[in-house]
Amino acid sequence: MTEIMFTAPRSDAELLGPAVWHGYLIRTLLAMAAFLILSRLMDRFPGHDLVFVYKKVFGNVAGSTFSLLLGAAFLFQAIRFTREFSEAIKVYVYSSTPPSFIMIFFLFAVLVILYFGFETVARTSALFLLPVLFGYLLIYILGFPLYKYCNLFPVLGFGMSRDLTFSIENISFFGESLSLAVILSSLQGNKYFKNSGLRGIAISGLFTAAGTLAYTMAFSYPVGLENVIPAFSFTSVIELGTFFQRFDSVFLFIWSIGAMVTVAIDTYIFLSIYCKVFKINDHKPLVLPMGILIFSAGIMVKDLSTLSFVIIPFFRKYAGIIYFGLPLLALLFAAIRRQNEGAS
Repeated sequence: MTEIMFTAPRSDAELLGPAVWHGYLIRTLLAMAAFLILSRLMDRFPGHDLVFVYKKVFGNVAGSTFSLLLGAAFLFQAIRFTREFSEAIKVYVYSSTPPSFIMIFFLFAVLVILYFGFETVARTSALFLLPVLFGYLLIYILGFPLYKYCNLFPVLGFGMSRDLTFSIENISFFGESLSLAVILSSLQGNKYFKNSGLRGIAISGLFTAAGTLAYTMAFSYPVGLENVIPAFSFTSVIELGTFFQRFDSVFLFIWSIGAMVTVAIDTYIFLSIYCKVFKINDHKPLVLPMGILIFSAGIMVKDLSTLSFVIIPFFRKYAGIIYFGLPLLALLFAAIRRQNEGAS
């Protein structure tokens, strides 16, 4: 859901037009179908995580390589959100502050969460879930006077064929749902894994679709393309009389918390995969090096435009192969060889 707070709605609107909101609904349905395929794979190996499954199906070397590719995708997301958040905060809030300074303080909070392990990551996510959801709903409701339904036309945008093609190519939008497969051994069985994944994708899909629908109704298509981060622009123009204005302060809270939790989850999943592949029992010595790595990689990005309109679209177009293509391939291999836990 953090995607909706950054540049994704703007870049998607450029390609889908006013139909961007139902493009998110199509993507949600495709992601749920892909997650069902993943759950079929995990049902063959009850109680085991995706790293174990890849090693079992593809062999130790190929399985470890595919697991590290998945970990690299999560690491990229952590680097991307860190730099995107820092750059956006500089542009919209602290115009004189270097992005590196913002990144240091942002990563400090993330590393503290990571140091105390999976339970702290999970509890932090649970603690801030309701405030973030409430913040979303509050912003959508307060923006009601801005909505103009004429901005939704043409309803099909540039055509349903483009919507479907774009949704398939960018199914990686929901790729982080695979984090559940990485930590499956910490869950209460495969049943909870399947239910949590489908519910998570459905809820986040509805909220992101609602967000893009709100932005589309608030800003016409040509005006919307001028907003690099539509969510911030949307909240900054909300007014209720002369006393309640500039609700972007509410957005800044959920923006910061959402980005921090997202980066913590993405980084933890990478550390979890890395430790499982190389059989490392304690992740704590790796936390500080991970922070340095994320900071160094993030600061190497030239600017927000390069990140938002070159690097991220390229990643999203091909990352679906890593997120959902490899599990499908693993399921085919396991089915052909009639392989499951306990079989050779």
